[in-house]
Amino acid sequence: MRRISQLPGHHGFRAIRTHRTKGGDTSPVTLHLEEYEAIKLMDYELMTQQDAAGYMDVSRPTLTRIYESARRKMALALIEGRSLNISGGEYELGQTWKKCHDCGAEFSTEISEVCPWCGSDNVKISGEGTL
Repeated sequence: MRRISQLPGHHGFRAIRTHRTKGGDTSPVTLHLEEYEAIKLMDYELMTQQDAAGYMDVSRPTLTRIYESARRKMALALIEGRSLNISGGEYELGQTWKKCHDCGAEFSTEISEVCPWCGSDNVKISGEGTL
């Protein structure tokens, strides 16, 4: 499962066609929520791949595969004039997560502001800085 911060405030985008074309695939392209999150973190929030991977709780190579898939889908929708739907995928909706830099535990900030496992206050928002 890939951690995403929140659901987007929209479900996608619709292509505006200037003329009808014969043939060609006009079915919508589906961008999974973890792909949306990867684009958001790296292209909108300008995180590094390493920080975005830490935030989503995946390895850097996995993040790269998710990101490349998202870029291909967005290009397909843009070039072929297809609608883009945002839904589905393999994700867990995370609250704000923190990571303890003493014992390595990750936990929701709704649980505590200190590490519930070791009691340390040496915690940062997961994905923020070096993990």
